[in-house]
Amino acid sequence: MNKRTFVTAWRETAIVQEVLAQLPWHHGSAVLEACKTRLAAKTQKTVAAFRT
Repeated sequence: MNKRTFVTAWRETAIVQEVLAQLPWHHGSAVLEACKTRLAAKTQKTVAAFRT
């Protein structure tokens, strides 16, 4: 499929950047840090449950 066919087919849908790319750099890094923190907490709970 070439670009013209694609644009014609998806004309009513706006093509924009991913949400994280639209955020300023410091907001993006805060989101990623929060994800890492949540993942670490979830991993610790899983390991603790496995050990008991």
